[in-house]
Amino acid sequence: RKVDDARLENPLHNRVDDVAGAYSRLADDSSSEMQKREAALMLSTAEGELNNENASEALKTAMQALPKFRDLGDKSAEHDTLRLIVNAHRMEADFAFADRPEEAERIAEEELAKFKEQGDKRGQAAMLLSKAECMCDHRRTRPSQLEDAEKWAQEALTIFREIEDKKMIATALLEIANIYSLKEEPTEVYEAANEAREFFKAIEDKKGDARALHG
Repeated sequence: RKVDDARLENPLHNRVDDVAGAYSRLADDSSSEMQKREAALMLSTAEGELNNENASEALKTAMQALPKFRDLGDKSAEHDTLRLIVNAHRMEADFAFADRPEEAERIAEEELAKFKEQGDKRGQAAMLLSKAECMCDHRRTRPSQLEDAEKWAQEALTIFREIEDKKMIATALLEIANIYSLKEEPTEVYEAANEAREFFKAIEDKKGDARALHG
């Protein structure tokens, strides 16, 4: 179990996207419509629950936020909420000592297919990154599976670069650094984490910068 813990607790390995601050500000924005503010508060609250390792409460609250964001047609918020839902399922699988986060993987795969049909690039990238993160949760990850995880994370990174989403570029780079650490490629770990730091600094994300620095 100690080896497994080390894998799951690596600061480079994404568990929470740290979007609560942005959605908390949106919830407080009196110029926004009430349904959007309510959904934003739910997502912010759900991430707080996830940070407190209360996966079931996080899941319940995020599942309430998701249809609201979908009704509003807020695609970015839908992607962010789905990633939180996947992350909550990943955490539940970890706490249950499961070999792999099966429900998290099922949701990521299902939503990826939907986003491909819709031509939703950011949605595809969000779920590709989730798939990579899920693969790295496996208790026994074969070299070929790490190759798959790297491919998905790199695909996600390419899309995030195209749409200039700095937060998610940095988040993808952190997971790529984690994959390189699992492959025992220290030079590549350093390069990916260092580039992630540049993007976190650009958006003044101190928490992300600290994760990249200590990876």
